[in-house]
Amino acid sequence: ARCFTSRGAFFAAAAGASLDAAVDDSSSADPTTKRKRKGELLHLENAQVLGVARPLRALIASERAAIAARSTRRVLARAGEVFCQQGFPGATAYVVLSGSLESLVKKPGAQNDVDGGVLLRAGKLKPGACFGETCLLLGARRAATVRATRDSWLLEVGKKGIEWALTARPCLVDDLATCAAKASARERVIGDEGAGDGSDDDDLGLIDDDGRTSSEEHRTIVNRVLDWVFTGEIRGLEAGSENTEDAVMGTEGDSATGLRPTRSRLAFGEATKKVMGVLQAVDVFNALDRTQMLVMLREGADLETHPPGSRVCVQGDDTRDTMFVVMEGEMEVEETFLADPRASAASGKIETKAIRTLQRGDVFGESRLFTGAPCGCTVTATYRGATLITLSPNAIGPILRNVESFVPTVANTLASRRDADQNSPVELDPAPDATMDRAGRLDASIRLRHGLPFPGEDIPRTVKSVNDTLQSNEKFPVMDDELSRALRARHPFFRRFTAAELASVAALGVVRTIGTGKHICAQGEDGTTVFIVVSGVAMVFIEERRRDDRVVKRKVGELVPGQTSGEECVLSDGETRRARTIIASPPGVRVIELGRAAFDAAFARRPALVDHADEYLASLEPSK
Repeated sequence: ARCFTSRGAFFAAAAGASLDAAVDDSSSADPTTKRKRKGELLHLENAQVLGVARPLRALIASERAAIAARSTRRVLARAGEVFCQQGFPGATAYVVLSGSLESLVKKPGAQNDVDGGVLLRAGKLKPGACFGETCLLLGARRAATVRATRDSWLLEVGKKGIEWALTARPCLVDDLATCAAKASARERVIGDEGAGDGSDDDDLGLIDDDGRTSSEEHRTIVNRVLDWVFTGEIRGLEAGSENTEDAVMGTEGDSATGLRPTRSRLAFGEATKKVMGVLQAVDVFNALDRTQMLVMLREGADLETHPPGSRVCVQGDDTRDTMFVVMEGEMEVEETFLADPRASAASGKIETKAIRTLQRGDVFGESRLFTGAPCGCTVTATYRGATLITLSPNAIGPILRNVESFVPTVANTLASRRDADQNSPVELDPAPDATMDRAGRLDASIRLRHGLPFPGEDIPRTVKSVNDTLQSNEKFPVMDDELSRALRARHPFFRRFTAAELASVAALGVVRTIGTGKHICAQGEDGTTVFIVVSGVAMVFIEERRRDDRVVKRKVGELVPGQTSGEECVLSDGETRRARTIIASPPGVRVIELGRAAFDAAFARRPALVDHADEYLASLEPSK
């Protein structure tokens, strides 16, 4: 690794014009007493100097000020002084404020003897130039010797401020890793320049760089930055290593930085401009103007920062009524499901599939916020970390009540997706009429959840709430928490229910204990209920008629706790006959039997569940 920067490197700034002749010692020692020269940065505050750097323009002013206050100071390099020496350890970066310095690199095999004539001039450093980013971010050794050609002032930047900034906003590491990669590429260019013609006219602030890296290399650099800044560990790079490319290959795993997710209230100012820029591109807010968005942000918007590996929501979670918008970084979306839709939710084989990666401007959790649906997927921050905009019911409440077009816009947007948490296209019937029907049910779900009147009505409609259902059925079936969690986490249909909704459905059912050898249901009879096995094992048979007209039963499987049978009987329109005979095995089976009325009540409270029912029935067709 090496220590110089480029135009896009950490704390880089536009290169200034050439300076006049060196000033005397007395004027150099006090930067405030000498006349400001063209290109100098001495008149700027430390935070302003950091703000000139291209990579830090994404930081808000308060973050730059905090870094400047925690780990910056101004230092003086006298004319002829060797400021840093190639191959020596370093942990700071420098921005040139005034004066002029030169960089020197040794010949291959030569010693670091500045006066021995074995160092070649690689170029010069003018006000605005920066060097030492790889030392600051990766703990690398100095890549060149820097000597002052005239009295010069520099701004020293330490890693304490960088540690604070990463703790406050972990996704900043993505930008820092890019800067480190560019700085390493820049240093290779400087090394080549030093081994070339030794021209004295090379301004190191003007040499271009190529810091492009693969995704795996970038991830490795991210981990190295986190390790060095938080633990002081030089990961994947031995002290004094000359081969930067070798150091960014083959490192895996997360660094133990101790970072935790943080949440802060959105402060109006510079941050609001960035948030507004992201929200204006979100489709569910197409019906809102700028003033309405500002009201929404004021009423209930927060910023959350999530370090690499942090889980924002877990599939089936129904505790946070929050919508998330990715402002910076990346999030990975995964779905857990039963390999066989008819298998047991408690013990069946499960699979986890990565659905997509969320980036700036992508959203998730809309269904949870607007309709009350549980999280449909698990969302985790990638190695880049993420900063999220969170919107609560308080944020959208005033908008829902006062902007008539908002609810239809949200309903139509969600109807065009298979799952709002996945943000993916619909896989059901794409016909316009079917989409309109889905949008209508979503519109009704939003209005019922948030107590809004329907079009043409003056007062909100009332439906029997979940709590009313539970209180009116004192002797309702007991579904233990473990079974409830298993069904909501894995079952293709019941995972669309919240814990309270599933409990209210069970409250309208009947508990039955079936003795050994007794029929739970018989093939060919009219089916009007669905069974959920709570305990015991039931045998599943198919009755077949032989050529001699004898009917024989062939065992095709078993039902174990967490498994269901008969969903098509209660979720399909019209009459449906049982496709199998189910008989209790010793010592008997305990089941919860649910009829149409239990699901109709759930559909009345949240009409959007009808579409999930259709989707589930479609998944069962191949296995019939």
